[in-house]
Amino acid sequence: MNNILEVRNLDFEYYDGVVLRNVSFSLEKGDFLGIIGANGTGKSTLLKLILGLLPCRSEQITLFGTDRTEFNELSKIGYVSQKSNSFNSDFPATVQEVVSANLYSQIGFLCRAEKKHRVMCEKAIAAVGLEDCKNKQIGKLSGGQQQRAFIARTLVNNPELIILDEPTVGVDAPSVEVITKIIADLNSKGITVIMTNHDTHSLISLANKLLVLSEDGCASFYDKKKLSEYKLTRICEGLEGHNHA
Repeated sequence: MNNILEVRNLDFEYYDGVVLRNVSFSLEKGDFLGIIGANGTGKSTLLKLILGLLPCRSEQITLFGTDRTEFNELSKIGYVSQKSNSFNSDFPATVQEVVSANLYSQIGFLCRAEKKHRVMCEKAIAAVGLEDCKNKQIGKLSGGQQQRAFIARTLVNNPELIILDEPTVGVDAPSVEVITKIIADLNSKGITVIMTNHDTHSLISLANKLLVLSEDGCASFYDKKKLSEYKLTRICEGLEGHNHA
């Protein structure tokens, strides 16, 4: 069976220098990959490469057994970015409308949603505990509630892989706990997760695979169950990576 994701000898650089150098790892169904590294080590860049938002060379990234440059089954992948810090609070749409918008390829442009689509939306909204907010304007919700709505928007397509870029940044502590539990529950149901998080300790506790990026663009890939407590502590404290492996 093909891996969900394979990254092989991936290199990437912007005009002002190398960001990623010879990065390799693979994920199977149900894995939870935590990507760890200081600011500027390429965490968000790597996510954008996987998502196809930045170009990569052929065969460097494979998704569901298909070369990333040829992959077109976009509904298999969900993406949640740092929306809570930049969302327009005046955006005139309800939670239900925001979630259903991700079904446009099934519903059709300017077409009315069918019953099955409404059921899909309700199921996704229920999965993040926002049933009581589904008819509220999303801009009126708290940052944590907004982020949960964006997770629901991702879930409505039943993705097999979810990519989250610091999904708890800018939200209060109770919301962080709720969002973290939602993500852990999704992974426990077999959804493969890739996530970055400023809270390294929390990320390590959730993930079963770790990718530690260093400032020289290189990366170390670990299976957490094979690591000692000493090694995990050093990773959590930022003392491990390519230069310390």
